[in-house]
Amino acid sequence: MTNIRLPRKPRSPVDKKHSEWTPEKQMEHEITRNRMKVSGIYNKGVQAFFEPPETVIEMELRKKHFLLAPSNMEELNAVKARREALLKTVCKVCNGKLKPAEQQMPCACSYVFCKHHRKPDTHLCNIDHRQMGRSKISKENPKMVFGGIRKAKMTPHP
Repeated sequence: MTNIRLPRKPRSPVDKKHSEWTPEKQMEHEITRNRMKVSGIYNKGVQAFFEPPETVIEMELRKKHFLLAPSNMEELNAVKARREALLKTVCKVCNGKLKPAEQQMPCACSYVFCKHHRKPDTHLCNIDHRQMGRSKISKENPKMVFGGIRKAKMTPHP
């Protein structure tokens, strides 16, 4: 084997004033240090809660629903009334505008949904519809005591 040495690159000249501390260098140093700091905010739980919007439409929806905290009870009641009115006209899952016929069909969870999210399994409804159906049937059809009081008797015809 032969030892072939490649020519070395000349080093870039060092700035003669590199040791002087200037306000610009101070600012750059602070920015760099702040970028390198690990913030306590970025733990997994908070990241999952404050996920960035994936689309421009989602970002606009979040901006639209974001509002400042009300300063008194009247403002709070006004905000609640506007929010309730909005929830009656848009789908809870996709925020799509609902037709008047769809607005009249709320789910048992008291929200309204579009035709795609109307079924309980598609909008992750927290109401147990099976148990509601079972209780409704048991109320409407009570059990007969003693196998029924009036049973038809088979009598021979003369």
